[in-house]
Amino acid sequence: MTTYRMSQRLSCHDDGSSVYFYWPAEARGTALRGLAAELFRALRPVLQGDSVARATLVGALAHLVDAERALELITMLNDKEVLVVDDGAGPKLTSLSEKRIALTGSARLIDPVVIHLASFGARDLALEEPLLATPNGVRVTPTNLENGDLASLDLIALLDDRLNIRRHRELNAAAIAAKTKFVSMRLFGSSFEMGPLVLPGKTACFECFWHRLQAREEEHGPPKWFTEMTKPPIATSEGPTAEALYQIAAAHIALEIRRCLTRETVPISMGRVVEHDVAAPRLEVHRVLEVPGCQACGAADVP
Repeated sequence: MTTYRMSQRLSCHDDGSSVYFYWPAEARGTALRGLAAELFRALRPVLQGDSVARATLVGALAHLVDAERALELITMLNDKEVLVVDDGAGPKLTSLSEKRIALTGSARLIDPVVIHLASFGARDLALEEPLLATPNGVRVTPTNLENGDLASLDLIALLDDRLNIRRHRELNAAAIAAKTKFVSMRLFGSSFEMGPLVLPGKTACFECFWHRLQAREEEHGPPKWFTEMTKPPIATSEGPTAEALYQIAAAHIALEIRRCLTRETVPISMGRVVEHDVAAPRLEVHRVLEVPGCQACGAADVP
């Protein structure tokens, strides 16, 4: 008798429209939509426990589709490695202590992010600037991301409070060339943007985002509509709003790094940019599509 269980190497997120799956170790993802998403929702309660017989899965879908369609879905989920045949061997869980993370950008952001990551179990950080204080148990390696071996890193995070778009584009291209995950954050006014999370060869990259945002404006500067509607970068700002912005932004990016490198849940910036105005307050999530022929990520060329 064949039995199945949910893969323990993935994380799952259901936004009510689609169901998303993400495999951190392989830096890949997939999604179910329409009928497939509806059928998976019917299966999910059955899959919460131990392994489940194929007949039980078919029975859980009997009120929605016939047995043939149910078996097609189970086969498809198995092919995608959402469901795996239960052989009794549990997978090794992903831990931040096994990952090497590079942080670069604003020290005012990096220091609180390091404290959060250390509390999540991170132990190996690569930094271009020294920390004010290194948490116990954390190994900090000085690095130069211009010359270092980026392929040895599991993720590069750029924490920017100067709106240094040139730096975003440079690290985006370098990370893609090294096949290393890349995520970035930008602070301005009373807001921050996070994302897109770049999984080389699998998602839209920062260059795709910037190309669509620019709409033929200056290559390295923000478009006119952007500068007209926002305040200057908050790097030199002080006061309660600025302090709250830095603390909230640091917590958000640390949690996103954790989501990216463990299997706990799907990263919210994968294929998206998250914008949070802490003064309003307002949080919006914007989808980022690949640009055909992107000079950085090499999305498929168009004729």
